Amino acid sequence: SDIYSGGMGGNMSMMGSGSGNGMMNVNYGLKTGVGAGIKAEYFFNPKWAILLNLGYMQRGARFDMNASSGYVPRYRLSYFDVMLGAKYMTKEVIKKSRLFFDAGISQHTLLNAFRVNSYEAMNMMSDMHGLDWGSFVGTGLETPLFDKDIL
Repeated sequence: SDIYSGGMGGNMSMMGSGSGNGMMNVNYGLKTGVGAGIKAEYFFNPKWAILLNLGYMQRGARFDMNASSGYVPRYRLSYFDVMLGAKYMTKEVIKKSRLFFDAGISQHTLLNAFRVNSYEAMNMMSDMHGLDWGSFVGTGLETPLFDKDIL
């Protein structure tokens, strides 16, 4: 079994929620997030590895505060993400494919932040936190694309 593993990838996500109170109705619309990155894994044995992901991700939100006024701001946020964690791989479950479970910590550095509406674009970097911390948990099915290593 290989000790090191790596790769490149991309992702797409949808984020959205909504809220309101008696004075103002605010609806948060869905925002598509798009990103790309690279990953590296070091396997201690065939089942356990540490992983490092580095990537760029666009995030944001759209607010439908008062649609009749035409004021519908969007927040466009770009981040550089670093994720460090552990990965557990099962035995082969389907033709060379293995289930995996991973978990770890993440750090997100804000690269730029804009509030955009129909008549202006404002730089919001000074109003945002430049550094955020988080955690992640995931599961999936790892399937090789090639029968042999390409490197």
